[in-house]
Amino acid sequence: MTCWTMRKQSGFSLIELVMVIVILGVLSAIAIPKYVDLGDTATDAAKQGMVAAANSAFVISIAEPLIGNFPTVTMLANNLQGASIIIGEANEGKGIRVVISGANYLIRTYTESTCTTATADNTDTVQCVGDIT
Repeated sequence: MTCWTMRKQSGFSLIELVMVIVILGVLSAIAIPKYVDLGDTATDAAKQGMVAAANSAFVISIAEPLIGNFPTVTMLANNLQGASIIIGEANEGKGIRVVISGANYLIRTYTESTCTTATADNTDTVQCVGDIT
């Protein structure tokens, strides 16, 4: 008669390991695409924040008792903080160039309150701050 001895098993079976890998794969397939778009969302938020800062600087410049009038492109650019600002030319006039995450963007400035005529020079008075491009 043969004596069968029972050995105590330790570890996981192959099926258990495969199931864990499948579950991790499904979870990563769901989670990774959500994190990929966060960079674009952050850049869009930074752009909106920079336009809001430019609009705030514009309103503050008008309310300043020393200025009391509409600011020039240079004055408006000097009042913005938190970004590298260069007053630069674009095909459609001048504006305030800002650097966000290493990319250059232009906040358009206009010479009248209807935002149709772009500023042509750094000394032009700004009566409207446009969108960022």
